[in-house]
Amino acid sequence: MQILRCADLRQRASFSGWGHTPHRVSFCHLIVVTRGQFTHTVDFVPVTCTEGCWVVVQPGQVHSFDWRTDWDGWLIIFKPEALPETLVKRLSHDVESLFDELPTLFMPPPEEHDAGLRIISQMALDSGRYADLASGNRLIVTGLYYLLMRVNLFVQGHGLSQRKSNQKLFKRFQQFKKMVEVRLSTQHHVHEYAQILGCSEKSLNRAVFAVEKMTAKAYLTQRIVLEAKRMLIHSMQPVGSIGIDLGFDEATNFVKFFKREVGMPPMTFRGLYLEKGS
Repeated sequence: MQILRCADLRQRASFSGWGHTPHRVSFCHLIVVTRGQFTHTVDFVPVTCTEGCWVVVQPGQVHSFDWRTDWDGWLIIFKPEALPETLVKRLSHDVESLFDELPTLFMPPPEEHDAGLRIISQMALDSGRYADLASGNRLIVTGLYYLLMRVNLFVQGHGLSQRKSNQKLFKRFQQFKKMVEVRLSTQHHVHEYAQILGCSEKSLNRAVFAVEKMTAKAYLTQRIVLEAKRMLIHSMQPVGSIGIDLGFDEATNFVKFFKREVGMPPMTFRGLYLEKGS
């Protein structure tokens, strides 16, 4: 786990260029803005951030920092498994699901924001003082637990979680979503997922629409497009290789699919985003 001041990251970026170009993350990232205004980009969508905002970047997403304006905050980077199992069991649901259900951007009321900042500041102090001690590490992890508990309570209490949907439909959607993440490169048809889940396509569509306000086919297409974008920016793989990795039998079919959905060929998209980050 890392607890960093964004002002320190800005200094690092000025020397190395770190954070300017879109990069894909493997860990949970939580940015808490304490000063200024800037535009953070998450999965190719610009997000306007101001003082008091909390930004969530989930594992697997692509994001980039905006160092052009004067802003500051905290960045916490951690793996969901950083929390001991005994603490995770006390959360209303597991940390991975909690982050998965959070909106990319939310703004708690001032008292909740300040309470979160107090926890983060203490975690940062403890990290500097006790990081080399096993008991000190447990102390820091416990701080993360309490921070996530506050986030959990706020999100649930203000209807920001996807769990505001019918619980039965939400559970089916979550099953579908997890299955898509695993089978994205091999299964591109809704009926295949419905068959595995033991439900009708109509029932699956109802569940997806209840949570995402789109059909299961649209969700699946959107997810394939997003993964293609991530791979195009995060790696320098040839377009044909990316198409094969995503389950397309021919590179030309992947290019046609991408152009139809995005409005430009894959190489044009890659060039535009790499130019933005340069």
